[in-house]
Amino acid sequence: MIQAIQKLQHPFQKGALDAIPISVSTFVFGAIFGVVSIQSGLTVLESSLMSFVSFAGSAQLSILQLLGQTSFFTLFMTSFLLNARHLLYGLSLSPHVFYYRIPYLCYQMQN
Repeated sequence: MIQAIQKLQHPFQKGALDAIPISVSTFVFGAIFGVVSIQSGLTVLESSLMSFVSFAGSAQLSILQLLGQTSFFTLFMTSFLLNARHLLYGLSLSPHVFYYRIPYLCYQMQN
């Protein structure tokens, strides 16, 4: 029954429904970041630009705490080191994911 409903849906509608869980969490984080950034003295434009340039939650919140107290180099290194974990995740998972990636992509292209 669920598969029949999914086949009747337009791909955009299916994608929009699938994106609801991540959209809720993104909205909550955005609200938290907005409140904290305004409390730390940034304008709405500055907060928006910071979100546009640095799309990393932990780095954004840590930079807000350090802003105005340290140098640009310290802010950059803090952001880099907080996000370096993703490089390590990718390096450790790449041998396992690469093997399954090509057949999975081929399967997805057929559907």
